[in-house]
This record gives sequence, C-alpha cells and structure tokens, in this order.
Amino acid sequence: MMRLRAFPEVEELHSVTGDTCVILKVRTANADAMENFLAQIYSLPGVRGTKSYVVLSTYLDRPVQAEVTSEWPPTPLPSE
Repeated sequence: MMRLRAFPEVEELHSVTGDTCVILKVRTANADAMENFLAQIYSLPGVRGTKSYVVLSTYLDRPVQAEVTSEWPPTPLPSE
C-alpha cells in the first residue's frame, strides 16, 4: 500500500473496512492518463482488482480541516 505514495496522481490513500481494503483519491489529466495509472497499479504485487468511479461534477470541495459543528439542534424523533 505504501508504494502507492510514489504516484503523484494519488491525493489521498485510505485503509478501510468492508469488501474494499484501500480507497484512493486520484486526479489524472484525462482518461488515457487514468488508464496508464491503472496499468501501473495492476503491476504492483498483491493487487487483484480495482473499481473506478469518475467524478462528473463537484458541488462542494472543502479543505482538509473543515470546521466541525460543536452543537447540533435537537432532532425530533419520528412519530409512531
């Protein structure tokens, strides 16, 4: 997993639970660059597969240290 840090396209690298073990946030110039990046990933030992999702539009992109809500308003419970 740490070998992925060598690729400048990798902006974020997360170890996660579930049916996926690693999530990468990757930014490439175009589809050809993404295809070449994936070829490099597949050449790494231990990589058995990938799933790719392409961002079409971004509606909110906060900095890493976004503010946090210190107090939430009371949320009413649903009626029975």
